[in-house]
Amino acid sequence: MERILEVNRSPEGEIVIRLCAPRRLPVEARRHLMGTTKEGLLTLRSLLDAALRRLETEEQQVGKKKKGPTKIEVQ
Repeated sequence: MERILEVNRSPEGEIVIRLCAPRRLPVEARRHLMGTTKEGLLTLRSLLDAALRRLETEEQQVGKKKKGPTKIEVQ
């Protein structure tokens, strides 16, 4: 019997999920797998967008810090 789903844990603690589609899948199962793949990619896109926003914010903060000395008037 073919394995459809395999879940492993790496020594570093990562969880690896392998989805192995059997050679002959019913049409409904194929639709579900395609939907799952799309949702997984959309999730990955959201994570990447969040990481990019964080990097852009950090770049802006670094850019503000490198403007040079601030003149402060002392009375």
